[in-house]
Formats: sequence, C-alpha cells, structure tokens
Amino acid sequence: MTEPSGPDPVVEAYKKNLDRSLIRQNLQRSIQERLEALMELQALRGRAAALGSPHPDAMTDFEGRLEQR
Repeated sequence: MTEPSGPDPVVEAYKKNLDRSLIRQNLQRSIQERLEALMELQALRGRAAALGSPHPDAMTDFEGRLEQR
C-alpha cells in the first residue's frame, strides 16, 4: 500500500470552512469541563428530541450556558 503523495483534497476543502477558534477555545478547557459540556449538549439534544422538533432557542441556550463558565 502506498502513501498519498500530497494532502487529501477533501480534507483541504473542509479545512477552508473550519472555525479553528472554537477548537482552540475547547482545548483551553479542562477534561472535566469538556465532559460537562458534552453531557449538557446530550441532555439538550434529548430534550429537543422529546419535543419532536428542533427548538429554535436550543443552541442559543446551550451557548449562553457555556459562556457563563
């Protein structure tokens, strides 16, 4: 099996639209903070699924709670 000679064009296309500031912000958090944020997101998803349709303020609510930390 041979190694590719250059960067994967699909990966490069996705990298153009990637907001790296969100990745940096998340990496500044401790592992515990990341896990708590993930659990909050899963709970939010569960509540939205229970409603039967996406709630328009769901992500705003989640983002607001993250900024409070």
